[in-house]
Amino acid sequence: MFFIERGECIVQINDKDKMRNKSKKVRTLFPGDYFGEIAFLYNSKRSTSVTSTNYTTLGKIPENEVKYLFDTFSFFKEELINRTIRYDDDLKIFLESTLKTIEYLKDVPEQTINKIVFSMTFAKFDKGSKIFQVDETSHIMQIIQNGMVEIYTTMDNGVEFVIERLYRGSVINHRSFITEDKIDVNARCQMPVTLFYILWEKMVQIKDGCPVLRDKIDQVELQLINKDNPIALDYIISRDSSVLKNKKKRSRKD
Repeated sequence: MFFIERGECIVQINDKDKMRNKSKKVRTLFPGDYFGEIAFLYNSKRSTSVTSTNYTTLGKIPENEVKYLFDTFSFFKEELINRTIRYDDDLKIFLESTLKTIEYLKDVPEQTINKIVFSMTFAKFDKGSKIFQVDETSHIMQIIQNGMVEIYTTMDNGVEFVIERLYRGSVINHRSFITEDKIDVNARCQMPVTLFYILWEKMVQIKDGCPVLRDKIDQVELQLINKDNPIALDYIISRDSSVLKNKKKRSRKD
């Protein structure tokens, strides 16, 4: 975890421009600001890139010391978590908004939604790549960030039948990964695709720390287990190219 003593740094994220290998500046950090806490708070990979704009003096605390501070001064960790909830970069808002289209994530505490957001992993696929196919086990939930994914099946005569085309903001396998069902359809990229995903294994860790989410997922799991037929199609469609347009504007501070 880093603290700026002199100089300034810029924070960059990869959103739509990731397809062109470009980063987007989301904020500038000045003396007294800090960064690098997200990975420790949520046990996740780095979610941004931070670059010094000129000569910069930094103080740093290694992982074991950060965890010691969290264990010794619980209010310190809680304050950092509260501040991450107020982060307002476009990518975080996009993922938050999309997650809240999932029924069992509605009314879940913001802190838990935050954990899910920062636990998601970025992936990039070329045109024609298969994301998953029939008979694979579902253990990942995915959110399409950019591009188009085609859901299709192959008929008995070998002819492919396209069931749906999914775009930015669509969610895939949000229920089937809960019971790790076998997948009954195929998914491929009709153009270059970027997406974010979370493993069921990671979601289990998050739900175990949130009674509200645990109860909601347990209800979904019970419903799925009692179904006569497994889930054949499991996605939430978003045809809007901008999930953000109806999102309430938040104030931004550099």
